[in-house]
Amino acid sequence: FEIGPDAVDELIELLGDQFEDYQRASAAQFLGVLGTDAKAAAGPLKKALADKHEAVRDMAAWALGEMKDTSAKADLEKLLT
Repeated sequence: FEIGPDAVDELIELLGDQFEDYQRASAAQFLGVLGTDAKAAAGPLKKALADKHEAVRDMAAWALGEMKDTSAKADLEKLLT
């Protein structure tokens, strides 16, 4: 199957706390695959950087990088300290 820009809203919804950690991590990964087509997800992905599960945080950071979202720079730098 194929996931495209039309799926961004549903993928953002899957980042919510009511979903399992593997679902949130997968949603972040798919948003990263969409890259700049998923720019609307930058805010929710920044929030996911504070997720209690490492896999979600990792995928959120990767996705923001794939989106080339420079507004996330400070949030990503916090993770390194």
